[in-house]
Amino acid sequence: MKALNVQILFALLLFGFVIELLCSTIIPSSVEMIFRFIAFVACAVIIAKAATGNYFLHGFILSFVYTMLLPVFYQIEIIVLNLPKFSLFQGSDKISLMVTISVTLVGALITGLFLGLFSFIAAKLFARK
Repeated sequence: MKALNVQILFALLLFGFVIELLCSTIIPSSVEMIFRFIAFVACAVIIAKAATGNYFLHGFILSFVYTMLLPVFYQIEIIVLNLPKFSLFQGSDKISLMVTISVTLVGALITGLFLGLFSFIAAKLFARK
């Protein structure tokens, strides 16, 4: 079993947060999904070219960690950039917090599976010769 390339994962995690910042400030919402999809595919291709194996696991872990950290990033954006439209914890009750955690966890699992699959397919398409 080959080891995970933590440097690639960290660099792509930072790339994801830069994309998120651009999408919440500069990129218009009409093209935001296209931009996110291109970034998603770019991450899969970078994993396929830079990792030495475990492509699915690289993609899954990257997307899972990114999605789990996204609510924290949104809260930082709210504080630093004063973007109230991203406020996730609007309700003060425990149900609101539990729903946010549940949705984040399920979203992390689903996007992790998709990026893992994309990374695996990209590794097959861009196989080193």
